[in-house]
Amino acid sequence: MMPFWRFGSKMKVRSSYYRGVILFGHLGIGSKLASPWKRGLPFGVLLVGTMLPDLVDKPLFYSGLAPGLITGTRTFGHTALLCATLWAVGLAIRSRVFAALALGVASHLLLDNFVDRFVPNPSSEGLLALLWPFLGTRFPVLPYRTIGEQVATVFQPVMIGAEVVGLALLQWHFWKSVHRTEIVESATEIIQAKRTRKLKRY
Repeated sequence: MMPFWRFGSKMKVRSSYYRGVILFGHLGIGSKLASPWKRGLPFGVLLVGTMLPDLVDKPLFYSGLAPGLITGTRTFGHTALLCATLWAVGLAIRSRVFAALALGVASHLLLDNFVDRFVPNPSSEGLLALLWPFLGTRFPVLPYRTIGEQVATVFQPVMIGAEVVGLALLQWHFWKSVHRTEIVESATEIIQAKRTRKLKRY
């Protein structure tokens, strides 16, 4: 088996599909996208879900396993099929854990395919993973020769923007969590003050 730092350099590139690396963007933006549906779900598990596709697919690719099938860092973990399976299991066994994972994965897939529109040489290759196996049995081909080349894509403007926004959202969430009691007390005081003013008018 070839080590990951040599495996990428031996691949034959068949497409111009360029995929960057996003960390804080998925955690911060992903959890924000999921906010309308995350009530009652474990937030930590939701965060794991926002990174689950990369946690599955990147080790698969760079380990060099099944090079004929695993041709990039978007394979099984980046499929709508996986997301739907997690959601179905969550519904079947009424599991908030599986529901949180499915919601996190859905946000990851949405953000990935949105960001694809703004990277150099955008293509529709990402849809091969998202809609696998309905558009065919092959996955997108990663054109990077080494893992270092892929990590370097974090310096693309769209990647930097996603990371900055994601980190800001995470910091905002953390601040709200730390000061939750103060926020609730302040909101209660404001509501009570408004009610008092209304009563005085009458």
